[in-house]
Amino acid sequence: MEATQEKANVQQMAAGLHEKACEILRLSALTSELGLAHAFVDMSGHVRMFTARALPADTQYNSGNGYTYLNKVDVSLEFEDLYPDNPAKIYHRRLAKMSEYADWLKQVLAEGKVIKTEEHAA
Repeated sequence: MEATQEKANVQQMAAGLHEKACEILRLSALTSELGLAHAFVDMSGHVRMFTARALPADTQYNSGNGYTYLNKVDVSLEFEDLYPDNPAKIYHRRLAKMSEYADWLKQVLAEGKVIKTEEHAA
C-alpha cells in the first residue's frame, strides 16, 4: 500500500512540473508575440528535459557571435529514477527554478518594455 501511495505522490509531482512547464510555454509565447524578447521553450520527452530561455528582441542569429541570454532555466522532469531517496526535495528545487523563471516572464510582460541587447549589457 505504501509503495502505491509513493508512486501516486511521484505522479503528482511530475504533474506539477508539467503544469509549470505549460505556464512557461504560455508566457514565453506571449512574450515573443508582443516582441518584448525572443523566448524559446524546448522539451525533450525521451530524456524528460525542459529548457526555456529568452534573448533580447534585437538578437542577430547569424552574426557568428555567441548569444547573451536574458534568463534561462534548464531542468530535468525526471527525478524518481535518478533520485529515489528524496524525490520531494528534488521536485521542490526544480519547481522553484521554474517558478522563478515564470515570475521573471510575468515581470517582463507587466513592464511591457522591449528588451534590447544594449540595454541588457548595461
